[in-house]
Amino acid sequence: MTDLEQVRSFWSENPLWTGESDYAAGSKEFFEEHRNVYIHDCFAGEFDLRFLPPPRSNGQNMRVLDLGCGIGFWTA
Repeated sequence: MTDLEQVRSFWSENPLWTGESDYAAGSKEFFEEHRNVYIHDCFAGEFDLRFLPPPRSNGQNMRVLDLGCGIGFWTA
């Protein structure tokens, strides 16, 4: 059985999108490229703001739920 440390080690050594991108994993360009490809493939090039609305301007605190899926660029 695989334990949590083996899973953590695998994903630390093999980040999602590595090998798909020409940019270094974790770089700004790496995340921008992944975001652009994802939006094009999943949302026909136009991201629907209902999934991640822009920040509120009234200073109200927002809570964020990160489900731990993908490379994390959806976390705001």
